Amino acid sequence: MKTARFILSCILMVLCVAAAGAQVPVWEPDLGSVDGVVSALYRAISYDPATPPRTDVMRSLYLPEARFVRMTKDGPNRMSVDEFLAFFENRLKQGIVKTFVEEEIARRTETFGSIAQVFSSYRKGVDTTDRAKFVRGINSLLLINDGARWWVVSIIWQDESPEHPIPDKYLKR
Repeated sequence: MKTARFILSCILMVLCVAAAGAQVPVWEPDLGSVDGVVSALYRAISYDPATPPRTDVMRSLYLPEARFVRMTKDGPNRMSVDEFLAFFENRLKQGIVKTFVEEEIARRTETFGSIAQVFSSYRKGVDTTDRAKFVRGINSLLLINDGARWWVVSIIWQDESPEHPIPDKYLKR
């Protein structure tokens, strides 16, 4: 009887460990292609209360000296990688933003050798999953390939506005 209990306990322990491991999916972004890096960027930045953003993956996409520039009606807001991630994480920790979804809707990519320029049109929702309430815009990404992988050098983004509607050529896949 003790042997049966022991075996049953071992089986249950193995099943529990396997189930716990299955709940944390391992995700390694494809850094060998521009498409892989851009897709990872959107996947890592989006989150909801049950799925936290992957700031570790976000950090791994950028060169340490990468720059972020958010264009606003008041002019450019410039940030380093550390400043961008601190701003992002601070809003999350303070509960200012509970859900953030950013999805690519179209992309234009130009490459030459080891450099790539990507215009990625997006739609994003802050504290909503109702796509009718999403805002659109364009991310302009500059990437380089160091011979081993692609790195984001800079991201400049601007939300669409009545003064700056997204041209049709940036909305076609």
